[in-house]
This record gives sequence, structure tokens and C-alpha cells, in this order.
Amino acid sequence: LALYGLASGITGTIIYQVSSVIVRVLFPMLSSIKDDPPRLRAAWSRATAGISAVAMPLMAGVAATASDFVFVVLGAQWADAAGPLRYLCVAMAFQSVLTTSGTVLLSLGRARTNFVLSLVGGLGYGLALWLGVQHGLEGAAFGYMLACIGLNLLTTLMACRAARVPALPLLAELAPWAAGAAAAAAAMALVVQWLPDWLP
Repeated sequence: LALYGLASGITGTIIYQVSSVIVRVLFPMLSSIKDDPPRLRAAWSRATAGISAVAMPLMAGVAATASDFVFVVLGAQWADAAGPLRYLCVAMAFQSVLTTSGTVLLSLGRARTNFVLSLVGGLGYGLALWLGVQHGLEGAAFGYMLACIGLNLLTTLMACRAARVPALPLLAELAPWAAGAAAAAAAMALVVQWLPDWLP
């Protein structure tokens, strides 16, 4: 639990610093333009792109170098936290970007929908962790990652429907950021493999 909590705390703290600022500004702005779908879509898209530009590369980089990151930042005694950290980085990259969807629902006055999605999320995360932990600490993190991606996509689809905004173009705008972050992470992981004798 300490290892999982540490990995979760690292990703949560990093992402909170990125997304919380934008989300706080986003709510009053979206509330003022909720009856204008094109403007709402443009503002939502800009906020999502802004978070993506920071969160996706950052989380991809930490995931790619998790072992070295844990060794340098926390010390060798926490080496086993690197496994779950990789999966939680992927989960937080998606969650930070798609967390704007809940803000969109609230700005449209869909608090009940948000509440139901929160209940579904609580059950989904609990079930995913319970199933995943049967396969160890990394299994629990992997289960959380799958639940996080699925539940955040569901919230985004519900928000798109409520805002009368097409979901595919909005999600497609994330593709370049996700592809760039994945490519950078792959390159970083390869460098780590090519230099096995170098210190972290």
C-alpha cells in the first residue's frame, strides 16, 4: 500500500498542479457561454489542448524512466514503486486531460449526471483495483489505469452529448499530443535500454 500510495501521490501531485489551474478558470468561462455550442467547443478544445501539451509529455516521460525517476527522486528503497508508477502515469495523463469533461457537465447544470458518473466511477475503480490486485501491485495499477481511461472517456462522451458537441473531433485533437508523447517516451525508454551501465 505504501508503494502504491507513493506512486499515486507522485502522479496526482504533478497533474493537480497542471490541470487544477485550468479547470478553476474553465468553469465560470463555460458557464457564461453554455448556450453557444461553437464557442463552448472552442474554449473546451483550447483548455484540453493546453493541459495535453503539458500533462501528456510529462507523464509519458516519467513512465518511460520510472525506475530511474524513483531511484533519483525517492531513493533505492522505493524501487518497487516504479512498476505501478508506469501505469498510473498513463492513467493520470488521460485523467488530467479529460477532467475538463466534468467541468463542462457542471457548467451546463448537469450536476446530477456528474453525480451518477461519480458513483459509477467509485464502483468501477473499486472493482478494477480488486480484480487487479489479484495479480499483485502492478496488476492493481493496471486495473486502475483501464478503469480511469474508460470512465473518463464515458464522462467525455456524456459531456459532448450534453453540450451538443461532436465527440470524435474533440478527441481527435488529442491525437497529436498523445502520439508525440508516446514517441518521446519510446525514445527515452530506448535510450535507457541502450545505456544499461549508466547511473540513473
